Amino acid sequence: MIHRTLPCPRRLKFLLSATKYKRHITHIQAFVITTGDLLHGSSIIGDLVASYVRIGDISHARKLFDQFPERSVSLYNSMVVAYSRGNKPYEVLRLYD
Repeated sequence: MIHRTLPCPRRLKFLLSATKYKRHITHIQAFVITTGDLLHGSSIIGDLVASYVRIGDISHARKLFDQFPERSVSLYNSMVVAYSRGNKPYEVLRLYD
């Protein structure tokens, strides 16, 4: 029997920072969702949001942001950067509603 080890959050962060394709990011997001234990004590959600922002998919980043109840400063920062780059200052203000 082959034992598969789950990649550590550090490796997932590296993969997210290295990719520029939405398909890869969504695969990593699906993996994180199905192995929910990676969410505890990890900033992987912030890295997912930042990755969507980096490739210009602000709507997907916002959906993920809205679904995550424990929002860190880096998570807010990723969304502020996204809306600022997109020249959407009112969307930045709506983050804090």
